[in-house]
Amino acid sequence: MKQYLSFIVLSVLSLLSFQTHSQRNDSGLSGTRSFLCAGNYIEAFNSKNKNQLSQFLVTYYEDPDVNRKIELEKMLWKKWGRIEPVRIAYDSERETIILMLASKMPDSYLIFDIKMKDNIPEKIEFFTRTGINKEEKNNSIPPDHQVLAIADRAVPVNDSIILQTVQEIAEVYDSLYYIPETGRKISEVLQSNLRKGKYDGIKKTGALADSIKKDILDCHFDLHSWVEADRLMLPRDLAGVSSQNFGFEEFKIINGDMGYVKLNEFSQSANAREYASLVLDSLSCCSILIFDLRDNFGGYPEMMELLSGYFFPVPARINTLYDRNGNIVDEIWTLDSIPGKRFDDSIPVIILTSNKTASAAEGFTDFFKRTKRAVIIGDTTSGARHPAEEIAINPLFVVSIPYLRGEESEGMEGKGIAPDIQVPAQEALKYAVKISGN
Repeated sequence: MKQYLSFIVLSVLSLLSFQTHSQRNDSGLSGTRSFLCAGNYIEAFNSKNKNQLSQFLVTYYEDPDVNRKIELEKMLWKKWGRIEPVRIAYDSERETIILMLASKMPDSYLIFDIKMKDNIPEKIEFFTRTGINKEEKNNSIPPDHQVLAIADRAVPVNDSIILQTVQEIAEVYDSLYYIPETGRKISEVLQSNLRKGKYDGIKKTGALADSIKKDILDCHFDLHSWVEADRLMLPRDLAGVSSQNFGFEEFKIINGDMGYVKLNEFSQSANAREYASLVLDSLSCCSILIFDLRDNFGGYPEMMELLSGYFFPVPARINTLYDRNGNIVDEIWTLDSIPGKRFDDSIPVIILTSNKTASAAEGFTDFFKRTKRAVIIGDTTSGARHPAEEIAINPLFVVSIPYLRGEESEGMEGKGIAPDIQVPAQEALKYAVKISGN
């Protein structure tokens, strides 16, 4: 036992320099049960010693099948070589998630997720090990939010979790989906599949989420309908996840008088609106404006209202939102008062689109097209317009459910907005510059 305790000390010391994201880091040293367990596994694995591995298994598992697990570890020895931690993405008393490297897998990372039992805290509830390919273009380490998302999809599920998850998702669609009869149909299909045993044998959260999502989309295709494994109790360090500079990737003047704005996100923050005003004010001298929305996944109406306000002299209604019963719940208008100077009505506007242009970016595009205030150049947009709400189904799953519709959504959803001038998305900017005479 004294020898085994020494593994704990060595493991903690070897992991200490890698720790970057922990809930328990009061003194810079994590002493959580899960963290110490991870350290002991790494030490035992790298020893390639069957007795040491057996001791780990007996210590941390209830009634382990030692011989079978040892055979599995021997296979992993051959596949992985020596393993070492890169960074701790999450650490609490009950759970530790670590990004790992294996000496025989130079092109991949491993993600270890060890969770301890609640009722028997010194025993492991589950231990998942998942591979992730390194980025081809650079050698950057995956951020914590990506590591946690992958770990979420590897969590084991049992029959009880499957039953609860499917039943609750079915109930949500029946009660909230923006088309009542379609929501009822989706609910019936999910419950029928459950009774028929379609989800039997699924072992991981990610596989269950994908199977349920496919069944939903087979009933009614809607890009805002999705199910994902997402443990909301885990912290998400989202710094750097949102588009840089509030989605304004680039803005510049081309050939002296053509303003160009590459916008990848419609942010709702006050700082984003201030930044947007600075961008448009810097282009106020231009005789033509290009909004490049080819990589814009959408966002929030606040930015849509602000940007549109620069091109309409009086308030104009962008869209009306209806609930599942046909009642008006909101109207979106261009801003009556903007912080900068409006552009003249005669200044042409061009919007560049691709099949990735989605959600609020499609609302912006559709509004400018309907009002003939812009020429749309590029590819047909993605067709994902319905406002959706994300709902935590249980501690393991989140569902996104469209619960409102806009005036234009019925014709756009799943089909997208056709451009005025169809050109391959990658050539849209070059074409826009050319036809503008610059």
